[in-house]
Amino acid sequence: LTDVSVTYRGAFSSSSRGLVGNSYSLLSGLTGSAPGLGYRLGLDRSLPLDRRFTDPTISFPYDDQLEDRHAFDARTTVEPFRQLRIGLTWQTSFGETTRLPFIYEPGGLPTPLPADRAGSGESTIYAFGGSYASLLDRHRNRFFSDTEGAQPGTPVESEFLLRTGLAEDFQAEFVKGLGSFGPRGLFAIPVPGWDVSYSGLGGLPLVRRIAQQITLRHNYSATSRSDYTQFFTDGLQPRAIPVAGDGGTRTLNLIAEAVDPLVGSSEANVITVNERFQPFIGASIGLRGGIQTDITWNRSNLYTLQTTSAQITEKNIEEIQVQFSYAKTGLRLLGLRRLNNNLRLSLAASYGTDRTTPHNLRTDLLSLLVNQPLTDQRILQRRLQLSPRISYTISNQVTADVFLRFERSNPEGGPNAFATQKVDGGVSLRILFSN
Repeated sequence: LTDVSVTYRGAFSSSSRGLVGNSYSLLSGLTGSAPGLGYRLGLDRSLPLDRRFTDPTISFPYDDQLEDRHAFDARTTVEPFRQLRIGLTWQTSFGETTRLPFIYEPGGLPTPLPADRAGSGESTIYAFGGSYASLLDRHRNRFFSDTEGAQPGTPVESEFLLRTGLAEDFQAEFVKGLGSFGPRGLFAIPVPGWDVSYSGLGGLPLVRRIAQQITLRHNYSATSRSDYTQFFTDGLQPRAIPVAGDGGTRTLNLIAEAVDPLVGSSEANVITVNERFQPFIGASIGLRGGIQTDITWNRSNLYTLQTTSAQITEKNIEEIQVQFSYAKTGLRLLGLRRLNNNLRLSLAASYGTDRTTPHNLRTDLLSLLVNQPLTDQRILQRRLQLSPRISYTISNQVTADVFLRFERSNPEGGPNAFATQKVDGGVSLRILFSN
C-alpha cells in the first residue's frame, strides 16, 4: 500500500422561525431573552415552542427544519510491483432533513404538528449481472409466494407493486455489496471501485523497437443513490389491486390487498444505479517519432426506478474513443536559425451508441401474469464526434491554432427521430511582444 486516506465530513444545521425577543446580542442570549449560546453553537438543535411569538390573527403553519449530512471517503493505492498500480476508492454519503411544523391556534400557544422526514444516500457498489428481465422474474415470484394457498377472490396481504416491495426487489437485483444500512436498508455499505494501470510492456524487446512507453488501463465504478420520504399515516391503509393470471398448476383470479407499512415508515421515492466500466483494457501508446495514441472503450448502464409510478428507465451507453497526436520540434522556418517552428497535430474521435428503454413495471408484470408479450419502446441514438487540431508555435512568441469540431447524432425510434449535425471551427493567433 503506497498511501491510505480516510475522510469524514459532517454538517448539521437547523432553522427556527417565529422567535420572541427584539434583541439577539450575546448578553440577551445569556440572560435568556433570546436564543441561548447552546443553540448558537449548535449544541441544541431546536428551541421550545413557548419561546415563539403569539398572534391571534395567525392561523397558518410554521415549521422548523433540522438537516444532517454525513460523507465518508476512503482511498488507497496498491502496487504489487513497480509497473502495476491499482487504485481503490470507497465512498458513501447520506443525510436527512426533518421538518417540524407547528400551527398557531387563535388566541393560544403554538401547537406542534406531526413531523415529516426526507433524505437520500449514495454509495459505491457492485452492479454485476442485474437486468430488467431478472427484476420482473423476482417481483413476479413475490406475487406467487404471497398468494400461494389463497382461495380465489380472497384478499391477501402483499407488497406486490407497492413502493416498498419494488424498492426491495430492485436493490436485491442491482445492488451487490456487503449489506445495507439506514431506513429500511436503503443505503448500501460501500465496496471499492478500482482503477488499474500497467506499464511493464515497454521493457519487451519487440515493443521497445516501435514504442517508447505503453500503459494499459482498466477501471470499474458503480454507485447507488436512494431518495426516501418518511410517511406518518393513521394506521394501515389497504389498497386493492385486481390481478388475474395463470400460474400453470392453478388459475389465479385474486384481489391482492396491498397494505401500506406501519406509521412512520420510510419509503423510497427514486433509486438510481449507475455502472461505469471498461470491459476490456484501454491503451496509451507512445510511439517513436513523437506519436502518441490513446484508445479506450467505455460502457455504462443507468437504471432509474420511480417507485410511485412503478416506472424504470434503462439507459445503456457504449463508446469508443481514440486520441492521436503528433509533435515535431526544431523545424527551421524560412531558413532562419533563430526561429524554430514547433508543430503539433492532434485528432480526437469517438463513436458511441445510447440505448434508452422506458419500462412500466405495473403493465409488464400484469402482462406476464396472463402470459401476454411485453412491448419494447427502445430508443437508439448513434453519436459520432471528430475534433482535428493543428497548432504552431514560433519561438514561444507566436502561437497559432486551427481547429474543427464535427458532431453527428442519428436517433432511431421515438417521437423526435431525426438526425442532427453540428460543425464549428476557428482560428486563434497569439503574438507576444516583449522588450
